[in-house]
Amino acid sequence: MEFARQTQVHSLYEPRTYRVGKVSGIGGAKTKRETILDIQGPGLLKRLWTTHANADRVKVHLFVDGHDQPVLSGLAHELARAAEHLGCEQIPLGGFQDHRSTNLYLPIPFARSLRIEAEPQGETGDGPYWQIDYALGQR
Repeated sequence: MEFARQTQVHSLYEPRTYRVGKVSGIGGAKTKRETILDIQGPGLLKRLWTTHANADRVKVHLFVDGHDQPVLSGLAHELARAAEHLGCEQIPLGGFQDHRSTNLYLPIPFARSLRIEAEPQGETGDGPYWQIDYALGQR
């Protein structure tokens, strides 16, 4: 019990200095390249999830702090598979793909802004579906 108190409960009493946020949607970037998230920071991208009928047909571009070039770009399923191989104590799971669901857990910090664009690479079926989790005020 003491171990649980020291490792889990103790942190509950610390004040949080960030605000959590979530964006959920369906059909964004179904027929053309679109911005699916554009927020001002500072903050941290916590999770990007997408699923659709054709898992290999959506390309994702992540832009940080107003830069013209993305810090991360590629097909959603390829990014998740690559992130599966990354990990450390702070990031036990970088990402994974399960059937037609893609999760990217790599934390991406931003000082001023974060923009995520998605681009269909063919027929996307009835999706794509999106869920993006982030924290504002956290570096």
